[in-house]
Amino acid sequence: MATTGVVNGTKVRIYVDLSAFGGSTYAALGTSLDATYNISHSPRETTNQDSGGWASFLEGKRSGTIDFNALYAEDSANNFSDWFAAVLSNTIRGGCGVKFGTATTGDKVYTSSGYITSISYASGGVEANATFSGSIQLSGVPAEATVSA
Repeated sequence: MATTGVVNGTKVRIYVDLSAFGGSTYAALGTSLDATYNISHSPRETTNQDSGGWASFLEGKRSGTIDFNALYAEDSANNFSDWFAAVLSNTIRGGCGVKFGTATTGDKVYTSSGYITSISYASGGVEANATFSGSIQLSGVPAEATVSA
């Protein structure tokens, strides 16, 4: 049954396949803290001398990114070392399959392929948690699906 009411952020996860661009064997990002799914649209300007001084636009490029933060743990699934290896790989060059949403039957989930454009490892300071963060540039049209049992 789909989630009712406001979704608890703890349930929303990023799932990745770091083995190949467009991969589909997804595993949840371990020790995840948060993730953000961004879609943007860049309309193309069509302002001309007949526009009466008003800017005008038509549809343009759409793109998307997923940004995330996680605790640094060597023994977690999809940890910093896995992401680092994916970026350095001469074969996939940071390409991956990615899925964003909950695991609750009936909820919407969004899948795509993309490239890891950044990863960062932060020490966290004295007696604080070490973290890592990253960003994935989506490539192509994301697909919406419904989680099934």
